[in-house]
Amino acid sequence: MSKLAFISYRRDDTSQIAQALYLQLKEAFGPGQIFMDVHSIRTGESWPTRLNQTLGDAAVLLLLMGPGWLFARDQYGRRRIDDDDDWVRNEILAAMQTPIPIIPIVLDDEKNRPSEEALPQELKALASMEAEVLRTRMWAKDVMWLRGILKQHGLNPVPEPVKPVPDPKKSKTPALTANQLAEELKKLRTWDAWTDTLPFEYPADRQELRRAFVFENFAEAMEFMASLVKTFEDAQHHPLWENSWNVVRIRLTTWDAGNKITRFDVDMARKIDKKYKEFKARKGR
Repeated sequence: MSKLAFISYRRDDTSQIAQALYLQLKEAFGPGQIFMDVHSIRTGESWPTRLNQTLGDAAVLLLLMGPGWLFARDQYGRRRIDDDDDWVRNEILAAMQTPIPIIPIVLDDEKNRPSEEALPQELKALASMEAEVLRTRMWAKDVMWLRGILKQHGLNPVPEPVKPVPDPKKSKTPALTANQLAEELKKLRTWDAWTDTLPFEYPADRQELRRAFVFENFAEAMEFMASLVKTFEDAQHHPLWENSWNVVRIRLTTWDAGNKITRFDVDMARKIDKKYKEFKARKGR
């Protein structure tokens, strides 16, 4: 049976960071070894029952502690950590009553770790537990370190995925300036420029050109996607794309240049637009 790491966090304190950490650890260790409430509990399941069962199976509890972890309050201004019904408090207490090791993970600054005198009596032992610091500016390095700790607790990583080697030519290509991008978007009127952060890439930002293409049905959408494969392969410039029934959404960025919008993305957007016009013409539209 696979070992399990249980992520405990406060949604109003570290929700985005917890989700990014969950997805990156799940990618590293595969399904069934990382647990996070909103991802791992199905609709209709008994929340407390599933949490208690999972804690009983856990090999380690990862306790995310951001700047608002200790001071989160209810509608009456009372600290949640002092409330006997607080989920985070109960997750910690449940782990303390078993052999499950607890690893406090302090976000960005050791100062975010509560002192012994600030903790409720039942949780004062947290102050003496060895903690790790997860720094946004050193995210990749610190997550890698955390992965090593989880391996020590019996979690088995999946083989590392094979990633393409950055193209030297593309990696040296500068991102379009704001003015250059604005001029290009005047010509590419159906495309939008976005800045986003994917959970798998957190905390790095990515700049993208995006467009949605609408078709008559699912089969047409699949046919159009298939028609673009050779275009992407010939240019060795591949999109992040998805299909939702009759809609194909395409996102372009130059991964080799640090996920920036470059001339390669603009050129590819033009090629895609041309393919779309040809496709519609063949369908008589």
